[in-house]
Amino acid sequence: MNFLISSNRHRTEVPSQKAFSMLHTHDTCEILCFLSGNANYSVEGNRYKLMPGDIMIMRKNEFHHLIIKSDAPYERIIVNFDLPDTPEFAELLTPFYNRAVGERNLYRPSTIKNNNMVFYLKKLIDAKDSYRKLCWLLPFLDELYDAFMSDNLCDKPTTDKATDVINFINSHITEEISLSTLANRFFISQNHLNRIFKESTGTTLWEYVTVKRLVLAREKLNNGEKPTEAALKSGFRDYATFFRAYKKHFNASPRAAKKGGLTIKYKKELEDF
Repeated sequence: MNFLISSNRHRTEVPSQKAFSMLHTHDTCEILCFLSGNANYSVEGNRYKLMPGDIMIMRKNEFHHLIIKSDAPYERIIVNFDLPDTPEFAELLTPFYNRAVGERNLYRPSTIKNNNMVFYLKKLIDAKDSYRKLCWLLPFLDELYDAFMSDNLCDKPTTDKATDVINFINSHITEEISLSTLANRFFISQNHLNRIFKESTGTTLWEYVTVKRLVLAREKLNNGEKPTEAALKSGFRDYATFFRAYKKHFNASPRAAKKGGLTIKYKKELEDF
């Protein structure tokens, strides 16, 4: 059975927003257990207020970043995993995939009766090999599934106009998108749109659109599509622009992705999150 599980416990004594400002995504599912600090978490523009013991979950390619609220020490457990795409695991992964992006990401264990999720994550961290880690990941996913099916146990995020803009972009990512048309659609100035988008996501609107399209193109490449086709179907109108952006972001050419030679840019930064 092929699977991937990586886990780490991190503590940042004096966190700064500059160090955690990067909006990012992963090729794996991610679990973040917030142990201490003063921060919020943004997922696809939806913001969640974190409390010690809270658990955030993100599926593959779900954009997220941390919002530091003070310099209180920030401690967290990070687990990234990829399980086989088989019926045996499909139900356990329901909380990750059977929901809209940026919604139902936060679980507050204090509200869950007989909850052991944080305990399972700590045991997973201590496990020395991947199969032992899997033995602790599976009961965690089982309890997470039960919590997900009890809809009232999922904390709802804070939303604003930037969230509406992101939802629109996600629904029209392969179409023509411009700052002017978005500003007109949402009845705000371009400067104001840029400002609220940066505050909500930690990145510019155009960078968000570009990276979303690059991630979509990479999925198509991994499914066997030709680079020119993948670029066009992902919203890029010029292949040269796509090629440069892809190579800059992923540190590899589009053809390398087809061959399985993709390397992930910002690997160390993502591990530190």
